[in-house]
Amino acid sequence: MKLPTLSRMARGATFAAVALLAPVSASAEGLILWMRDNGAALAPRVIDHWNATHPADPITLTLIPHERMMPTFASALAAGKVPDLLSLDLILTPDFMKAGYLKDITEPMAGNPNVRKVVQAHIDLATYQKRLYGVPFTPDDSVLLYNKTLFKAAGLDPEKPPATSGEIVSAARKIRALGPDVYGFYFSGSCPGCNIFTIAPQMWAARGTVVLPAGCDAEPLKGESIKQVLQDYRTMWTEGLIPESAKADPGDHATAVFRSGKIGMQAGANYAVALVKEKAPNLDFGVAFLPGPSQGEVSSFAGGDVLTIPATAKHAAKALEFLNWLLTDEPQLELYAKSGNLPSRTDLTKNKYFAADPRLTKTAEALAIAQTPWTFHFNDMSNDSASPWITMVKTAIFEGDIDGAIARAKTRMKQIQCAEAAPPQRSDEVAQAAAGFDKFFMHDECTAQYPPQPDTCLHERLHEISFTFGGKAGTVYDVTLRIRGIFEPTTIAGGETPDPKHPYFKAGGDVSTPDWSRWEIEVSEPRRTYWLNHYPSVGHTIYKEDFEATLAAAAGATIVIRVTDGNDRQIDNGKTGPDRQQIIAGVVDQPHPGQMLRLDVVRVRAR
Repeated sequence: MKLPTLSRMARGATFAAVALLAPVSASAEGLILWMRDNGAALAPRVIDHWNATHPADPITLTLIPHERMMPTFASALAAGKVPDLLSLDLILTPDFMKAGYLKDITEPMAGNPNVRKVVQAHIDLATYQKRLYGVPFTPDDSVLLYNKTLFKAAGLDPEKPPATSGEIVSAARKIRALGPDVYGFYFSGSCPGCNIFTIAPQMWAARGTVVLPAGCDAEPLKGESIKQVLQDYRTMWTEGLIPESAKADPGDHATAVFRSGKIGMQAGANYAVALVKEKAPNLDFGVAFLPGPSQGEVSSFAGGDVLTIPATAKHAAKALEFLNWLLTDEPQLELYAKSGNLPSRTDLTKNKYFAADPRLTKTAEALAIAQTPWTFHFNDMSNDSASPWITMVKTAIFEGDIDGAIARAKTRMKQIQCAEAAPPQRSDEVAQAAAGFDKFFMHDECTAQYPPQPDTCLHERLHEISFTFGGKAGTVYDVTLRIRGIFEPTTIAGGETPDPKHPYFKAGGDVSTPDWSRWEIEVSEPRRTYWLNHYPSVGHTIYKEDFEATLAAAAGATIVIRVTDGNDRQIDNGKTGPDRQQIIAGVVDQPHPGQMLRLDVVRVRAR
């Protein structure tokens, strides 16, 4: 799952750490391990230690952007170049198992007694039709952080954190009364991954609650606690117990806000403990389980990565050796626990490294009560920025239509779960080649308001995602895309207009209005830039486009999809006006601020 606050913070350190891995012997045929880039804080240390102690079987770590893991793997599969080890966000594992992408390790791991000691939620997510396909690699979970100093100042017992979601509201009211710049609670209101990680456990803490369905026949968002938890958050929002800045926060600022010492409570990941200790060493804070609506109801979200072996890996036997070693005492204690990370084994929860800080022990104990939804299409239902989950959360909390938000999310989740939109099967080589394009979504979100021009908002000037086009080496493919966008205009000088019916799509040419956002697809071979929002003139208008266009891409080509702006302001679809509040039906069913792009593959043909 994507948790932008910590992942973006750690990203620079992650790449630096990978560069320091032990050198690989030129005579050794090493293993390749792929991992998502925003979950790799611990992995470099583990791989470095393995390489130092197993010089004959070195491992090279390759980081893949989190949001590109599925299409990148599909492209590698089509090209016959899969890694030997694949570290997956555990919530993606059901899709990969169902598609036949992973090696069944049930029998090879049956004799390892440590498998029976690891986090059960991870084993559950790595099991399909009673067969095992992976083991925990980098577990994490969600907990409640609370400021003990503010609790004392508000007359609350700092050793008795809230035991229900209602008690969170009550404590937040008392803390808010401490001053105009002190708030009771904080959460990142526009972060899908953050909120499924922290709000959902408060819901399923109530027995019988279902947040995400396990299949087409299961009912999503089932249980009274769904509404109650959303109502508690709505109450905190309407009473001003949460800072207004939380509404637009995509996950970039959560821990920084808590570290300021002006926030009473915030739900977050276990690794936030180490970060807060490092960045705010004088902050007196505690850690508690996430409570549900009633006394005795507590839970957590078991996140992190599962380590798997692709079904067509060339060095599966050596990869199995690494899986077995990973669960032994030495790496679990000396690499995981010593650095403040959660061991994968629950029998090592109490260890000499955690004993010095009860907060770390509490995060480890949360794994025993943690759950993870076993579901297909997790990203589409909850982790995508236009998912029904985050749409429900934002509508319920910030607009107050709780019943309507739940009902619409139920309907959309059922549609997604029953659509069988699983990853492309291995036999469909052509579809796999263009997998990076299919169901692609990019949202240029507002980061803040811009009062001098009230129909605009501030935003990041550059968003881009790249992937490698698959297919058979030496082959060029014609890829027809359905392109749907909610854009401001820009103007492109020169270039070609392949279809006069859709003049806003241009191939080649140069930007003549650099201060306006330009949306583009860049292909390295045959080298070409395709522009998606060309207009003869620019102005403060939002255009909604829906058209098909064909571009050429060679096997192995680098594809970059980006939006670039010469200034820090964009025309905001979230404002009111005849051209605003537009949606992309079936993708973004509620108006979203900012601008956005959705791509779907219509067909792919080899030349």
